[in-house]
Amino acid sequence: MKGEDFIRQILEGQRDFYGIELEYNFDLSGHELFGKMQEYLRKQYLAKYPIIISNSDLSGVKAVGLYLPYAKIESSVVWNANFDYATLSFIDFQSTDFTYSVFRHADLKHTDLRNANLQNVDFTHANLYFSDLRGANFDSTKVLATNLILADMKGVRNLERSLNLRSALFGETKVTAREESIIKHYSADSRLLDVES
Repeated sequence: MKGEDFIRQILEGQRDFYGIELEYNFDLSGHELFGKMQEYLRKQYLAKYPIIISNSDLSGVKAVGLYLPYAKIESSVVWNANFDYATLSFIDFQSTDFTYSVFRHADLKHTDLRNANLQNVDFTHANLYFSDLRGANFDSTKVLATNLILADMKGVRNLERSLNLRSALFGETKVTAREESIIKHYSADSRLLDVES
């Protein structure tokens, strides 16, 4: 699907984009209609009528500052995308592959990232408060000053291979004894973990 068609269909009220293959490397935030789309989305009741982009390929999309809470983008491929400063709270990202994508300073609170592939993803200064990360792949995932307070990290894979774990923020973060031992090795905040007994 052409990127401009995607924007225009959203502005026309389209909600279901299931199974699309978005134009590769589309610069969404650089498009002349991006501001208009943002304004439109902020006025919508997205919690009840979410944008659905499941089982899709959004690889290379540039969406800096995108406002798209409550969307459903599970089981998708979103390689090498840029979501810096985006508002993506309450999104369903289950089983989505985000290899090499960046979410610096993004708002991802209450996001469902279960079983997502977060390999080489950059969450520097991102807000993952209360997010569900169970079973996600953290191989080379950058968590520099990332807010993981109240996040569920039970069963996270390759946590020991994540980067900057020492600077991540923990508080009542849900873990098993396995994740606790890895975090304890790097962070003084390990005492703030909620360890499953």
